[in-house]
Parts: sequence; structure tokens; C-alpha cells
Amino acid sequence: MLNLDIQKMIAEAAAAQSNSILANQTCPAIVVPNDYKVVSLEKNQPCRNRFRGLFKTNLVSEFAAYFEERSNDDSRVFISPSQMQAQGIVDFGDEVNPRHCEDKAVISLDKTAALSALLEFVDYPHSQQNVAEFLEDWQHNISAHEANGEPIETSQAIELIRHLVVDVTGKQEHEAGNFSASKSALEKIEVSSKEKTVAGFDFSCVPYHSLSKRTFAVRFSIKTKGSDQPRIIARLVGLEAAEEEMRNEFRDVLNAEINGEEAKIIIGNFES
Repeated sequence: MLNLDIQKMIAEAAAAQSNSILANQTCPAIVVPNDYKVVSLEKNQPCRNRFRGLFKTNLVSEFAAYFEERSNDDSRVFISPSQMQAQGIVDFGDEVNPRHCEDKAVISLDKTAALSALLEFVDYPHSQQNVAEFLEDWQHNISAHEANGEPIETSQAIELIRHLVVDVTGKQEHEAGNFSASKSALEKIEVSSKEKTVAGFDFSCVPYHSLSKRTFAVRFSIKTKGSDQPRIIARLVGLEAAEEEMRNEFRDVLNAEINGEEAKIIIGNFES
């Protein structure tokens, strides 16, 4: 085994050689005698060796302005396939010259109050009173209709919901049915009112800030099991398709804002 003096000489020679190499690098560092670890000197310099940081906003215009000012041909934007969120990476690089991916910007679109209210309302059993109150609160966004598609004035639809009559005949053992739907030979659910029956409504709103107005179709069904009083359930039709369309619109909006450079924007997640 080498004695301690020889080991020390070898270590010092290795450290001196390493320091001569490190001195010529763009990111200065030095080998210190504490186990001869490489330590960066960046924190002691007036400036960083490269820009690093994360910019966050919920405004498309601010995200586009920041990213366009800092981006280059190797920068990229990735739009999340599951959320209304995008990440811009300024120092992305390419396969030949991959960069550090440390200069980033993130935008998260906020749901509007209207869309948040609609999503909280659907897929939950409501009393007639709750449904009527929702229609009343958002009547300027709502166009109600019968099962055949015939439109109903929202004010009239509210009164029809309040005075809805649900008759269940036969053996009552279950479940749920659409308005005026037969469930079995022993049971039939009939929903009626004094005049018409409200089968559902269209809900029009701007879903996320910076996106365009769109219409969501909502259908009613009746649940009779597990409650003394029948419950009305609202189902949002085609939500997944609508979410996909909104993500595509989000991409188009970003394309238009970031100088129309479509190759920069990709739907998908990226981790470095």
C-alpha cells in the first residue's frame, strides 16, 4: 500500500491538473482538498454563467411577450394534453447541441366562473329547488329545451322544474332513467309538468380566459333510488371532445401570439 506522503503527492498532482482544466471552462470551478470535490464558483461571481429561472402567468399575451423576446430557433413550447397549461423552454437546444432547459415560462389558463359553476353542477343528484336555482343564477347563459329540441324560455323552464311531477308506478327497486323512460315491465318513470318537460339545456360561456365562447350541451335524468324524493342529475354531453377542441384552440392562440411560429408548439409533456 502506498504511504500517506505518496498518496498526498498523487492527490495534489491530480488536483492541480484538474484546476488547470477547470480554469478554462465557461463555468469556473475549483477542486478543493475536502475529498477533492469539484465546487462551482458561480455564487461568488458578479453574474451567473447562464440565465436560469421560471416565469409564471395566466395571461396569453404576457406569456407570448416574454417567450418571444427570449426565444430562439431551438426554443419550444409544450402544451399539456390533460390541462390547460403550457410550458415554454427557451434553452431547449436540439439533438446536436442539447441545452440545459433551465430558462422556462409556464402559462396556466384560469377557468371562468361560468365554466367552474357548470362543472360543479353536473354529475351530482340535485333537488328540484337546486336545479331551479342554478337555472335562475345562470339564465343569461342558458337555453333550455324539450326532448324534441323545441326551445323553452329560461324563465318558463325554471317554473317547470319547480313544479315537476314524478310518478313511479310498479315495483320500485332502482336506479335512474331519462325523462319518461320505461325501466322494466314492473316499473315506469313518468316525468311531467303542467305544460312541458325540460329535457336539458345548452350552456354558453367563455370557458377559459383567452379562448372563444362555446356552447356545452347538458341533459337531465331522474334518479329514484336511495332518496325519499327523486333527484335530477345533469350530464354534460361530449365533455372530452370539448376539452380536446379547447386544447387545440389554446395551441392556435399561442401560435398566433408567438409570431405565428407553429413548429415551436407541441401538444405533450416534456421533462428534462
